[in-house]
Amino acid sequence: MWPAIVTLRMGRMCWFLVSTLWPVLGIAQVGSFTAPLRITSFTALANYAGETDAPAGQLIRRYNAEMTIRRPGRVFPHPEGSSESPALFNCRLTIANTSERDTLFYALFYQNESYAFEPGHPRDDENFYGTWGYDEGKQPGFRKIAVPRRAGGTTLQAGVRLRGNPRNESLFMDAPAGSRPLPDGPDDENLYGRWKRPPRMGRYRFMLVVTTDTSEIDFYARDCHRRRSDGHYLNPFTYFLGRSFAHTVVQVADEQLQIYMRPPKLGAPLPARDWRMPATAEQMEASFRYSSFGGAKMPNVPVVADVNNNSFTPAAYNRLKHQFDPTTLPVVTVGDDGPTASVADSGRIQLINPAADPADPHKYDASVRTLFGFTYGRFRARIRFPQIVNSAGVWNGISPAFWLFSAAGEPWNSLNRDYRGGFCTDDERAFFSEIDIEIFKAQCIRYRNYRNDGYEGRARHRRRWLREGGAFQDESCDSIVIGCNNFDYMRQDIPHLVNGAAATPPCGANGNDEPIVYEGKTYRLHRDGASTALSTRVVLSSTELFSPHDTWYEIEWRPTEIIWRIGPDENHLRVIAYMSDQYTVVPNTLMHVILAQHWLPTNDYHPYFQENIPYPAFPIRGEILEFSVE
Repeated sequence: MWPAIVTLRMGRMCWFLVSTLWPVLGIAQVGSFTAPLRITSFTALANYAGETDAPAGQLIRRYNAEMTIRRPGRVFPHPEGSSESPALFNCRLTIANTSERDTLFYALFYQNESYAFEPGHPRDDENFYGTWGYDEGKQPGFRKIAVPRRAGGTTLQAGVRLRGNPRNESLFMDAPAGSRPLPDGPDDENLYGRWKRPPRMGRYRFMLVVTTDTSEIDFYARDCHRRRSDGHYLNPFTYFLGRSFAHTVVQVADEQLQIYMRPPKLGAPLPARDWRMPATAEQMEASFRYSSFGGAKMPNVPVVADVNNNSFTPAAYNRLKHQFDPTTLPVVTVGDDGPTASVADSGRIQLINPAADPADPHKYDASVRTLFGFTYGRFRARIRFPQIVNSAGVWNGISPAFWLFSAAGEPWNSLNRDYRGGFCTDDERAFFSEIDIEIFKAQCIRYRNYRNDGYEGRARHRRRWLREGGAFQDESCDSIVIGCNNFDYMRQDIPHLVNGAAATPPCGANGNDEPIVYEGKTYRLHRDGASTALSTRVVLSSTELFSPHDTWYEIEWRPTEIIWRIGPDENHLRVIAYMSDQYTVVPNTLMHVILAQHWLPTNDYHPYFQENIPYPAFPIRGEILEFSVE
């Protein structure tokens, strides 16, 4: 299975296009027609048939990457090759040479277009593009080919490979320059940090450039591995497409490559391969990565009870709250990590918050995360999270979550400064990024002017509720809040750009909600107090979210926007939140996917506070039924 999802061992991984940036250019030449050269044909994937898809007349070759998932650098195709997957994607090209030279120079370029900035965008050099992907230490950039003048032209073959850190950027490398061997050696993937900037998911376009004179091509376009003096790279697609040359021709292939992964559905029998989902909990324990966060210390009532039972009523909760002196409650670790996930016989992933041992009670989190990270993508999961509010309206202390979290707090994975002039903390770069869906109990307060939307009811409303004795609290309310958050680390005491104009404080700060329209619907952006997250929250009833059928959750993370969706099935997902780079800093970092059932150590979700909720007498189970990244 794919290295980035080896810890999940689940669901159908399907990589496919979200959008493309340029129209299909077919075999039409893009450069000058006066050059003494002509590309009469260019087939990008001559040795790979794959599955095909043809929306709007396009020819898409679908590549199932599941055989390469154990390689941290994520190389497509796998260098070892197989009958189904060649060692290189061969490109077949026919060149008609009418120049006076028999030696030409050519280069093959590729670029991911599902998750890319538009050509000419100030950050289009962040797009995932590269050239060749092999033998770069020996012959980078444009390579020589012998093409004699011949009627009908000369047909040649060349190979290309997609791999992590395609420009061999030193920022991602794990060894100092003097100790690194040439690329493509046995330690290439580790030393060159291929896993830190892996190929993005989705659709790739291929471009062929042939010339008789490389001097007319910009130096940084000839070798896209080189960084310019301004610190940026020159995107070859932006440079070559639409430009005229005297001695150079450019052509974009009709075929595109759509990388996806589609292991068996979780309900299907498990194949006996070590890179698939383990068949037993013991095997899974050796492969899965559990939550990487330690627990929080806080007091808790020394009681073990069935917190999901409907007999645990508000009155029972209040009796416990007043039975113990809060100043003498034993302090325990809430949210300890532990081996709390398992694989069911049917192949699904179970998230299990285990029953507490009365002799040594704990509240254990249950979570799994991907072993390797992603930059951008459409992350989708079909999950059966447990009920977190019983029919009496009492919260059991669990907060399910489906989220993305920074893969490393190191300079190579830092958040870019907002290119429009915004700020991230005191530094230009921050080593933290998070996008999430979190589910928790709504506050459900009934006093004048209170909006039951998941925003109000934090510290100031908790104080008011306590001051008024909870007289206006609807304790039986079963409302659930879905929080959609992007931790952009925008400070509130410095300027931030909103829709191109300076605004202080940043949007959504201090309870001032900012409207944003997407597909004709308005969403409210909110920043709570000193929070470093911009959020939108949606209130649903517990029965609506935790109904007998499964719920699909989706986070679509693109270079300039983030979209959150939920729905009863994949074909009926609805948008519940939207943010764009006009309002927030959209991360460009490598992030893990985490699916979790947390015991949140917080007192914000009154009237039920974690310290007064008993330890669970019985396991609390959730199930992950499908998972995909497109």
